[in-house]
Amino acid sequence: MNIEDSLKRVQTYTEVVAAYKLDILKPGDDLQFTASGGFALTAYGDLKRGDDRFNAMQSFVIRWCFNAPTLEGLFKLVTDAPAEKRRLDDEMNNIAPIIFFTCLSGKIPCKRDEIGACTFGAMACCGAIMVVLNNL
Repeated sequence: MNIEDSLKRVQTYTEVVAAYKLDILKPGDDLQFTASGGFALTAYGDLKRGDDRFNAMQSFVIRWCFNAPTLEGLFKLVTDAPAEKRRLDDEMNNIAPIIFFTCLSGKIPCKRDEIGACTFGAMACCGAIMVVLNNL
């Protein structure tokens, strides 16, 4: 998966509203005004439409649209890591006896590094997922 693929999968606001049947969030509410007659703004600086709950949910859906591809990539890394680690462990177990007595013994540290990356990389991705979700 590359960045272009991720960006192609970014859902629009209206697609998310339709997919999850969030009809209350469909565009069309009136803008809110301040007492002085100016446009009321949300805490994020967006034009305020409807009540605070409407605006909070609308902001959540907008942030979800932008973060969903990142979350998808992080989840994929986490869920694929155990299978990749098993594959690398099997490969290490198969080649270790063969290369131990040859000039190719330098490959063992490389395999250990890859196994470590699968193990600890998945944990780092879990942490990143929590940060992204917390910031929604």
